[in-house]
Amino acid sequence: YRKVQDRILPEFLPIGSSVRVNMRKLPVSQGSSLKYQATLVLPKQIDEEPTGKLLPGYLDMYGPHEERVSLVSELNDYHDKMKSILRLNVSSFAPDFVPVQAVLNGLPNYWQAQVVAAVNDDYG
Repeated sequence: YRKVQDRILPEFLPIGSSVRVNMRKLPVSQGSSLKYQATLVLPKQIDEEPTGKLLPGYLDMYGPHEERVSLVSELNDYHDKMKSILRLNVSSFAPDFVPVQAVLNGLPNYWQAQVVAAVNDDYG
């Protein structure tokens, strides 16, 4: 599905379907929730038992070193673009930083929050 899309995604992976996933660990900052990136997502067959091994077709496709290098490069590019879209690459001290709304009574102990703007008299 990565290179040739002969079916629309909802036909290939209907909502609620069970899947097999291979993933890679990402270099992340401490406290980041974005720690892994899928390298393969396939529909799981009904009678399929987990083996912990990659499918032969996947190994054939990405067995050559050049193909793995190309895949990793492409995945790195997607990861960087996603961080940019989510503005995760902008420091909270940068002038163009846009604050994220949060409920302060429930943040994990290691999180830090700073009030930088008020919405109005009702919400602070």
